[in-house]
Amino acid sequence: MRWLTVAAAALLVAGAPVFGQGALDGCKRVAQVEVPTTGREVALPVPRGADAADLRVVILGIFECSYNGRSYDALGPVGEEGEQPLGYVRWTPEMRVIERNRAAHLYVLALPDGPAPEAVTAWVDVDRLVTELIVTPTQVRESLSGDVRMELWRAPRASDSLALMGGLVAVLGALALAVVITQRRSAHGMADVEAALRRVEGKCATAMRTAREREWDSADLQDHLAKLRDGARELAAQVGVFRRTVRGVDRERLERDIARTRRQLEEADRDDLRVEAQSVLEARERLRELVADAAAAEQRYLLRLSRIEATIEATTLWLTGQEGRLADRGADRQAIEALETELAATDATIAELKALEDPTGPQPGE
Repeated sequence: MRWLTVAAAALLVAGAPVFGQGALDGCKRVAQVEVPTTGREVALPVPRGADAADLRVVILGIFECSYNGRSYDALGPVGEEGEQPLGYVRWTPEMRVIERNRAAHLYVLALPDGPAPEAVTAWVDVDRLVTELIVTPTQVRESLSGDVRMELWRAPRASDSLALMGGLVAVLGALALAVVITQRRSAHGMADVEAALRRVEGKCATAMRTAREREWDSADLQDHLAKLRDGARELAAQVGVFRRTVRGVDRERLERDIARTRRQLEEADRDDLRVEAQSVLEARERLRELVADAAAAEQRYLLRLSRIEATIEATTLWLTGQEGRLADRGADRQAIEALETELAATDATIAELKALEDPTGPQPGE
């Protein structure tokens, strides 16, 4: 497969040794990830069995803030001498900077002594900019752009060279397996939702044909049916987002985020920040509830799709049953009201799901 060949070449290039870079002499880059300017924390897993002393973490790049027109790298505003006590990119675990290149906006970090962590993480410190600029987290995130990257480097050992080809084969095999699993999940992971949506689409088409034959209220009926069908489509898409979110939730981190957001809410001294912190807290607490019983939550959303299907089907039956009594416009009005009630319930469910799209993302700052 062509993509396997390309992946192999990329891995070999990424693993090539580098020289003349001071703290990175003789090291190989083993992983890298973009650090988003939204404040979302990203992680790089540490190779199993690695010694902390053999690892280096590199933070490089700059980001710009359109709100104040300034640029920043990991440790300070671009153009200013000296680093800040706390930089504009934060990381875990605590690591010390062992090499700086302000001109290239590149910093090399060393891990603390002791066992290597399972992963290293980094994020743009949106909270600090919120405090400095005295604006909301949303305003800060919308004003930021740039290219910041975190890389993990490792000093090779003799055994690493011998194991390179075997490791490469294993990685490529894992990639192939991942592709197969992903394809299967995409084909079957949403099969129940897709089947429900197909039924809704079919019954809506029938109801629309029936509505077009009405002597009056035809336009209103068709409009409400179309809105309910579109609501079902969006609900189905949001259920997919929910499933992916729940699968990727780190429960321990979610609990830490909830505790941190509660503290920020208590310490907030401005109404706008309190409102945003409360919104984030409610979304995260709701996600915790749903994760605790994800199966029941998914069943509830599937039932909402079934309710939409049943409402559309009932509308069709109601309208066809009234064909002999067209003088009774109340029949059409009752059908429209039933559609409006179901549409409101669907909108509420969609709003709930949208609130969970990134519940573990950037924190509000005070």
